[in-house]
Amino acid sequence: MEFSARKNFRWRLLPFGRWRLAWTSFARRQARIVAASDAARIFYPLPPEQAYRRQKPCIKKAPPEFYPAIDRLCSMPASPPPGGVATFDEACAIGGGVLLTRDGEIIAESLTNSDDTQQFKPFSRLGGGLTIRIWPLRPIRFLSGETIYLRQFWDGNYGHWLVELLPRIAIAAQFCDVTQCRIVVTAKTGGMSRVYLDSLALFGVKPEQIVGMRRGPMIFERLHYPLPVSQHPWVKSPRAIELLESLPEKLGAKRDGPKRLYVTRNSGKSRRLTNEKDILSLLRPLGFVSVDPGRLSFADQLRIFAGAELIVGNCGAGLTSLVFSPRGVGVFALTSPFMQDDFFWDLTDLKQGRFFSLHGEATDPARRSKSDFSIDVAAFKAMLPEFLAEAG
Repeated sequence: MEFSARKNFRWRLLPFGRWRLAWTSFARRQARIVAASDAARIFYPLPPEQAYRRQKPCIKKAPPEFYPAIDRLCSMPASPPPGGVATFDEACAIGGGVLLTRDGEIIAESLTNSDDTQQFKPFSRLGGGLTIRIWPLRPIRFLSGETIYLRQFWDGNYGHWLVELLPRIAIAAQFCDVTQCRIVVTAKTGGMSRVYLDSLALFGVKPEQIVGMRRGPMIFERLHYPLPVSQHPWVKSPRAIELLESLPEKLGAKRDGPKRLYVTRNSGKSRRLTNEKDILSLLRPLGFVSVDPGRLSFADQLRIFAGAELIVGNCGAGLTSLVFSPRGVGVFALTSPFMQDDFFWDLTDLKQGRFFSLHGEATDPARRSKSDFSIDVAAFKAMLPEFLAEAG
């Protein structure tokens, strides 16, 4: 079997057990990028979603340059990507989620979230385009049968997986039998591996169907690719949010948990809130219960967030579980000066809730968004009554 790409690639695939041996020869040159709808053997479009608008949030002590961006976002509608499912024969995946056709063309939608990435093997971004680098003689894993591809850059993060990728299994299910397909995700261990298993199980996917893929190339006999439904961090799919809202009921979770939550991330290694005890001393008398999503299973997160009407928390992936809360949820984010509020503000708006945010002071500015930080307790205390009145 031979793949060619207008002198860019040449892959010669030879039997090698469950793998194939690939010999490649191509120069360092610009890659051709094409839309999935143009390159696919079959393309199933989705009905377009309506644009939506955001309401102005209450954000205090953010860097001055943040506020013009907030005004711009409030002044223009958010238009979700059109979406759809593209089916390819003998497609190849490589790196952090990039898809190649059998002719060596790069699928444009598979570059989602890679804008700030200068190098992602075997590609590098030079001069405004993508340059392909030479592969050596190496074995390439080959998956026969039908596969659904659920990968993109940053998909190992809980928040990205939940909002940007998990809803796409439901999209794929509209056009193919999910129970008869392998499901390709990024290979992870520990907590995220469990999240993949537990969240996909809600859509009828069994553990033996899930295939973890690393950065090395993999070729698929028949590949179904549900296209991105969001544009991080500014735009999300209202349909995807509605789907995620339905998961607590699908799990059988009752919405009888705590109504007020404080979400911590101090068990992690970065962006810890150094004076969290002072914040909790103000919240606990008001009925807020502290939870650490990093120590909870996916099912437990669904159950705990399902009843939450008010959420205060440190900006991080665990806060994304607010999507399981009832419509109208109020969110008060605490964050460092280097973290923008766009993702959680947008998510809260799609939940028809009210978003507040207070930026703190970094303890190690050189670490930027990974730095621990502290919050001005007096400023938090001053904002709290407004938050309880407007969001409660």
